[in-house]
Amino acid sequence: MNNRIKQISNLDPLNHWERLAKLQEECGELSVEILKKYKKKKGRIDEGPLGESIDVILVACSIFFNQGGTVKQFNELIQIKSEKWKQKHNQKKKD
Repeated sequence: MNNRIKQISNLDPLNHWERLAKLQEECGELSVEILKKYKKKKGRIDEGPLGESIDVILVACSIFFNQGGTVKQFNELIQIKSEKWKQKHNQKKKD
């Protein structure tokens, strides 16, 4: 899957600033969908939080690959960062 994301990312003509703006846009859309889901904002739910979460992930991956990241680095960093995230949450449980 990561190869596919990298290949599609390479097709994207947006530069790094435009990708960052797109990420912010997608985060905003995710926020709106969460607000609608929990009745804090009126309106029809479009893609919902699940669909918008994937959009955020894809744009973030696009930024990673646009900055020169490789699929190997991506996979390695996912392992490292998820382990740090796990340790952080385990520490919170102890506190």
